Amino acid sequence: MTRAWLAVAGMLVASVAGAGNTAFEGAWRIQDRDATVTVSFLTDRICHVERSDGFESVGFYDRGHYRGLLRKSDAPAVAGEEQATLDSTGAWHVVDTFRDGAIGRTEQMTWVRERQPADGPAYGDYVYVDELPEAILKVPPQYPQAARADGIQGTVIVQALVGRDGHVQDTRIAHSIPGLDEAALTCVRKWEFKPARSKGQPISVWVTIPVKFTLH
Repeated sequence: MTRAWLAVAGMLVASVAGAGNTAFEGAWRIQDRDATVTVSFLTDRICHVERSDGFESVGFYDRGHYRGLLRKSDAPAVAGEEQATLDSTGAWHVVDTFRDGAIGRTEQMTWVRERQPADGPAYGDYVYVDELPEAILKVPPQYPQAARADGIQGTVIVQALVGRDGHVQDTRIAHSIPGLDEAALTCVRKWEFKPARSKGQPISVWVTIPVKFTLH
């Protein structure tokens, strides 16, 4: 990636204050395709997106939104523009706009998190930490229609294994409310964290997360 490529991207996108890079950084999979995406940050706002299908982009990320210039990995010319928006499920909705002469062509896709195998302590094991994990992306639960119709409410307690990369690697129900458990697990699996640290190094630990469902 050349300095000129990065400079052009900087001219396209207005500089904005960034936060919560963990929500975008790392490995993703293009849904319904045999292709992956790797996002790495060059600064706290500028990131490089590399795709296994032969495209790459560089641009700015800010609080659930990304916009950058798109090109073929083996070609110097800009092919178009890539925009991505984070939805409530933790997936990214992506629109690529290609410059095909005077007529623009768009292509849409969805990126979902490429989960890594759990590498942390067993469920119930205590691990000493200097810093606890800090949630930086909290996806709210979707209230199940059947539970709402039956008047079921309350707080489900979820135990989540937060990995060294800040992603939720495993989940368990510590306090169950039938009809709400699955919705609680689904939302917690999409949370993103600043990982726990011990002696300055990120480590995997279990954390307790209450997920509240109220009818009113």
